[in-house]
Amino acid sequence: MSAGAGDINWKKFYTACQNGDLNTVQLLLPTLNSDQLNKHGANKSTALHVASCHGYSGIVELLLQHPDIDHTLKDLEGRTPFKSALDDQIKQLFLKVAKCGTEDDYNRFIAKVDIEWHDTYPNAYRIAKDNHDFMEKWLTKIPLKKLLTEIQVGYLDPMKAELWELMKSDDHYADLAKYLREALDKNNPLPLIKMYTVETNFYRILNADLAKLGSDFRFTKSNAFLDKNYRDDIPPKGQGQYLLAAILINHDIFQSHHFTGKAYRGMKISSRQFSKYSIGSSIITRSFHSTSKDYNTARDFAKRVSSTPGGMAGRLQVLFIYHIKNPRTGLDIIEWSKHPDEEEILIAPFSAFKIIGVKRNHGSPSEIEFEECEA
Repeated sequence: MSAGAGDINWKKFYTACQNGDLNTVQLLLPTLNSDQLNKHGANKSTALHVASCHGYSGIVELLLQHPDIDHTLKDLEGRTPFKSALDDQIKQLFLKVAKCGTEDDYNRFIAKVDIEWHDTYPNAYRIAKDNHDFMEKWLTKIPLKKLLTEIQVGYLDPMKAELWELMKSDDHYADLAKYLREALDKNNPLPLIKMYTVETNFYRILNADLAKLGSDFRFTKSNAFLDKNYRDDIPPKGQGQYLLAAILINHDIFQSHHFTGKAYRGMKISSRQFSKYSIGSSIITRSFHSTSKDYNTARDFAKRVSSTPGGMAGRLQVLFIYHIKNPRTGLDIIEWSKHPDEEEILIAPFSAFKIIGVKRNHGSPSEIEFEECEA
């Protein structure tokens, strides 16, 4: 198809979405590429924006089912198609698509119980700061493209076999590679957020890899970097999980999305694990923690019990409450997430918190309250 014909088809398609002409949308949808499907029209609105704000449910549902439609683009007023929805019926269509995938496969808000997600130290703040200072140096001395290339070659590509074993398909790897390629092509790290939130097992693998060393990361890696051939202007090999974390924590493009305030996370832990959390002790996160700004969202996740073999049935339902004070600790990813209703906040690895409250409840989730440590 010529460029002129493609442009004509896009205009017809966009107008059909504005006017609620489902038949024309169905006819033209297969003829448009990804760039055309997500092209901005008036007020920077995409076709999904205009169908959503006019309340054309049939068109919205059809577009949401298309793999090339980007739900996260903003119009001139800074609204995503979800935020532009005419009413709750249209919003429910977005939530229906966002909830596709099984809870056990994709629930970022409930932590796996066989991995230690926290370290406990009396001088937690100092250790956390040392780790963050160590990772920040990568962004000051190494160009972003070199960091992204090492994440691709040294981390994502070797992960392909593991993703295949989990899903018996290369689809997840293809989705992740697409976002990483977009980041490389644009020299922009924003697509890394989509890698984290897209419905694959990537976030599970990434967080498990980060948690393996936990807050011992800096000391272990510092010794490895004492090798005489080490150069601090070249990305370290085999450290893709830490390079990705360093970018999300430190790159300037994320500054306007830093978050301070209260965030919540649903957990399933044993009574023995619960007893280890005592008021006054300090912990350091070992990985990214998906939390929500919405209390009810996190509480509902905590109340859901897995019935799968080796699942979390019989464990305590616990709500973790975090008071985030350092802007770089919290990253508001709502506008990029395909789960906008969850109001997701990412808590960075190697963040230090002091336990300020422990409440054991019966009939409702127990609560553990954390306040971020300060210098």
